[in-house]
Amino acid sequence: MGNDLQGDGVLFNPEFWVVEYIAKFGQQEKVFRSSKSQAAVLPQLHDFIEKNPTWGTADTSVWIRVKVGGHGASAAIEDLWNPGSTQHYAFECYTAATLIQLRGFYLSYTSAASEVTIGRAAFNRDYDAFQLERQPNLPPTSSLNPKLEIKKLSRKYLISETSAFQGELKKGDEVPIQNPYLGSPWGVENSIYLGGDEFFAFPKGKLTVDEYVNWVANIAPSYVTAAAAKELPKDLEARKEYVRKNSYLETCSRPKAQNVDLP
Repeated sequence: MGNDLQGDGVLFNPEFWVVEYIAKFGQQEKVFRSSKSQAAVLPQLHDFIEKNPTWGTADTSVWIRVKVGGHGASAAIEDLWNPGSTQHYAFECYTAATLIQLRGFYLSYTSAASEVTIGRAAFNRDYDAFQLERQPNLPPTSSLNPKLEIKKLSRKYLISETSAFQGELKKGDEVPIQNPYLGSPWGVENSIYLGGDEFFAFPKGKLTVDEYVNWVANIAPSYVTAAAAKELPKDLEARKEYVRKNSYLETCSRPKAQNVDLP
């Protein structure tokens, strides 16, 4: 959840989703929750800290949780793919990749059912409890994780080794692209593999490897780590070559085989 403590923070349509920011200070806990009247939760947290300055220290940790709302998982995932709802959403690459995987599960339910309504009902039964969570200083997680096979590739592939990694990846795999020379939020780009040399990388969308390299090379000077700052080339073409030699793929995840239990 990248820049989740800046601006309005994580945003989801409150008609279908619930966003929670949980502030923890010692044994105390304060939960701030999205609503139809106030979709942005982070400003609520900032207002609270302004009025309670003892919470505005390094001793306060902030957890972020996204859950399915009262209309159920089917309606929630459908709204995400509704072009008219894009203004209601703001999140980072891990969330985007996970929600794409969740939609894949949704489509498997509706395609397996004799009627879409039957598939939707079964999906709601199994995924109404879906949630994403971000804890301080830990990778984000989701309740989808037990349904995914986390696969370590046979070796580390440079992003430029397209002909090599094509043999191991499958279309639809979630692939973390490691950019170890960059700091947050670009140190890891959680992408979806589209086949060939193409990935879906949020927020840019569909990119070839060359387009990804060009994108990262352009943003690198603003996000380079202190350790890599001296070796990152100033010339753009040299930076592209640096990205090709230093960004890599090491793992992927894909849905485990399962039977859809329909009513």
